[in-house]
Amino acid sequence: MAKQRIINTKFWSDDYITNLKPLERYLFLYLLTNGHTAICGVYELPLRIMAFETGLDKEMLLKILARFTKEKKIFYLKECWIFVKNFIKHQSSESKTVKIGIENSLRLVPCDILAQIKEIDISYAEGIDKVCTRYHILELEPEPELIPPTEVAPAGAPAVPQFYGTNQTSLNKKPQWTEEDSKIYIEQYMMNDKKVHIRILGYYFKAKDFIFENYPMVNAAIRRETRVAVSLLPYPLDDIIAVMEWCRRTQTDYEWKLETVFKRIDNYRAEAHFRRKQLTS
Repeated sequence: MAKQRIINTKFWSDDYITNLKPLERYLFLYLLTNGHTAICGVYELPLRIMAFETGLDKEMLLKILARFTKEKKIFYLKECWIFVKNFIKHQSSESKTVKIGIENSLRLVPCDILAQIKEIDISYAEGIDKVCTRYHILELEPEPELIPPTEVAPAGAPAVPQFYGTNQTSLNKKPQWTEEDSKIYIEQYMMNDKKVHIRILGYYFKAKDFIFENYPMVNAAIRRETRVAVSLLPYPLDDIIAVMEWCRRTQTDYEWKLETVFKRIDNYRAEAHFRRKQLTS
């Protein structure tokens, strides 16, 4: 779905903008209006994507971004994340919907980026603290590697593949899984894990028909998607699964991901509530 970004007509007469060179103005406007922007003013944008979409070479982009950062207008963090200072000040901050959107957006930003932003702009402190306190994601220590279960499979179930943990990560020691091994790990272990976010990922991997060739591959996928899965924890698992099924039915495989579920679930719950209300009235 296309986003809309409103630019004030005073943009072109702003003192800062009038002192920029034409290409700098062009990039500044692009960073406010491109399709990757988020309502919280923090979003991921790799340099190669920026170069492709603007037509500017990487060297020029880095030079201009360095100026924006030095002048504390727009920050390029870890050469991948854009932070537009004062972005949320130009949103409808009194709107409850906007406030929820900003909070949801912040949940998808990595902890180390949030920590940097908090140091740069104190006005973000309350929102960041609220998100991180509620979902316990501000700890910056790396998560321990997930050690797969080793217990015997239930009676009648296929044989459990020989999974391994942190002491066997050498590339030349990766045992190859069959397609059945991958399904066993997802369906019997992940979808029944005690940790709800791992169960969410199990249902997601199954819905996407993911096939993993070995444990390091599934572990990498878990790490990559964990933050979004944690953001889904406040919602009932049945609702999350229902949205996944809706995505699977209505969108091609490459069009949806776990973040799509996160963005869609509030609408799904509102629609479900409206249907239940109609049935009882």
